[in-house]
Amino acid sequence: MEYGLMFDKLKRMIEEDPDNVSILEETIDVNLQMKYFRVSVKAKKDLDADGVLAVKNNLFDESIPVKDKKKLLAQLASVNKVEAFRTIEQYMQSPDKELKAWAVLALQESRMLIHSVLMDKSPVFISTGLGGRKNKLRYFVVFVTRNGEPFSAVQQSLLSGELDFFAKKYQAEVEEVKFSPIYATASILIPLRESVKDFLSAVINNCNELGDFLFPSFMVTNVKRLSNKEILKAINESINPETEGEETLDVNLN
Repeated sequence: MEYGLMFDKLKRMIEEDPDNVSILEETIDVNLQMKYFRVSVKAKKDLDADGVLAVKNNLFDESIPVKDKKKLLAQLASVNKVEAFRTIEQYMQSPDKELKAWAVLALQESRMLIHSVLMDKSPVFISTGLGGRKNKLRYFVVFVTRNGEPFSAVQQSLLSGELDFFAKKYQAEVEEVKFSPIYATASILIPLRESVKDFLSAVINNCNELGDFLFPSFMVTNVKRLSNKEILKAINESINPETEGEETLDVNLN
C-alpha cells in the first residue's frame, strides 16, 4: 500500500474510532521492534498458555539468561489472560536493563490482546522509532539556514516563535528546539490527521517572509534522531542547485 493511501486510511480510523487506535509512546529503535515482532510470531506457534504462566516467575529470577526472558516476555504477551498482562506489568517496575524496551513492547502487545477480547474487535497499533502520544506521532525535524549562514539570535527567536504559533494551529506540541551553527533541530508531536509537510512548510514560509534565512527544504523523520554527522552528510547530499535552485551548502564533515 502506498504511504499516502495508508496515511489516509489511518486518519479515517482515528476519526471513526479514536479509542481503538493505540500509538507506541516510547522511543524504541525500529530494528529492535522488528526483532521483537519476529520472536513474537514464533512465540504464538504451539503456545501452551498454562505452561507459560507456570514459569512466569522466571522473569524475576536473576539466574535466568536474558535470551530466555526475551522469549518468555513474548510468550506472556501472547497469552490472553489478565494474569499474563499483570506479570509483564510487574516486571516493568524493575526490568533487566537490557530488556526494558523489549518489556515495553511485550506490555503493549499484551494490553492490545486483552483489549481486543474485551471490546470484541482488533485495535489498531501504530509504532515508529520515535514513538508518540495519544493520537500524535513524534517527528525529528531539521531546518537549515540559507547558504550555510549561522543563525543569529533574532533568527533563533523567530523560528522558535513560528514553531509555537503553528503548533497551536495544527494542535501539535513542540517538545524541544536546539540550534547548531547552520541548522536547527526540533522534536515535535504532530496529530496523525494533520499534514506534516503543510505544518513545516508554513513555519519556513513565515520565517522567510520576515527574514529570508531558511532553506526552503527540511529534513523530517519519525524513525530516529539523526546525529550531527548524519545531518551534515544529508545537507551536502540533498541540498543542491539541481533540486532547489539554491547555492550548494559547503559543509565540512571532518
